[in-house]
Amino acid sequence: MKIFLNIFKIFIIMISILFLQYILLIIKKMLDNKIEDKTVNNFLILLMRYFLYILLITLALESLSFKSSSLIAMTSTLIITIGLGLKNTLSNLASGILIILLELFKKDDYIEIDKMSGFVKNIKIFTTDIITLDKNIITIPNNKFLNNSIINFLKFSQLEIKIYTKNENFIEYKKNIISILNKFKNKKKIISFDLIIEEININYTELKIKILIANAYDKEKIKSIFLNKILLKINNKNLV
Repeated sequence: MKIFLNIFKIFIIMISILFLQYILLIIKKMLDNKIEDKTVNNFLILLMRYFLYILLITLALESLSFKSSSLIAMTSTLIITIGLGLKNTLSNLASGILIILLELFKKDDYIEIDKMSGFVKNIKIFTTDIITLDKNIITIPNNKFLNNSIINFLKFSQLEIKIYTKNENFIEYKKNIISILNKFKNKKKIISFDLIIEEININYTELKIKILIANAYDKEKIKSIFLNKILLKINNKNLV
């Protein structure tokens, strides 16, 4: 009879695991509707999953005739041992939580830390991945962000400009834009730039220019100088 009872308990535990997955799925959908930042959502779900699984395992062991006092003592010893052995790992975990809560940066921000810079690709529990301008991926332990100064260039320093040009002048126009922006880049006024063709019709091409500026205070100044230089080249070469 005791064997059948234990089998029934194991069956209940398995059902509980499936039910837990279903509950987490519902919570994730609710968070997705209320919080736009997917990084925060995934992080919260992961923490909830760990907490609920630990709770479920504790209840399962107790239901299978493990004494509560022995279970608590064993769990406490295990936590202390793991905590001492994984000091840096737990530090990274705590740092990851603080990065999310304090919103130090988010996905797609361009940041610099300890002479490393790039776009934030993923904020994970223990590490954060950034992509450099030359397309290399750097994985940084989360505790490094709390022990070092961070520069977040995308807080206020992304500039977008739309420009229109005749189709027959597009190539020459594009060369002039790239030439001007490269001069800014060489002077370290901007970090990077991207040219995107938004629309092409019979007569005109619409070009969107995305510029990542090194110093937010220079944003309007760079915009003004850039547009003046473009207008000067247009007038000189009749590239309207």
